[in-house]
Amino acid sequence: MKNDKVRRHQDSNVYKKPIKIYTKEYCGYCARAKELLREKGLMFEEVDVTHDDAMRDKLVEMAGGRRTVPQIFVGSVHVGGYSDLAKWNSEGKLDKLLNEPSP
Repeated sequence: MKNDKVRRHQDSNVYKKPIKIYTKEYCGYCARAKELLREKGLMFEEVDVTHDDAMRDKLVEMAGGRRTVPQIFVGSVHVGGYSDLAKWNSEGKLDKLLNEPSP
């Protein structure tokens, strides 16, 4: 059975680490984060938690208590929200993380 809350966005990602972004409907920062990832040509999995309270609770736990969206994970590393993603990208940390071998 297909899960309508999970969408995979595929581009020309050459990286091996999975990128997962948790979002909600009508979220400007979520749209910005997805656009940044697309501009970099990265594949990512989007999990919409708009109407899923159980998943929202799990996300808060995974994100160290953060309740905002988006929340972005690269492999097992919690990057944070859009501002964190943009900062990591501008500082080169995102590319470094994506190029590191998985543990």
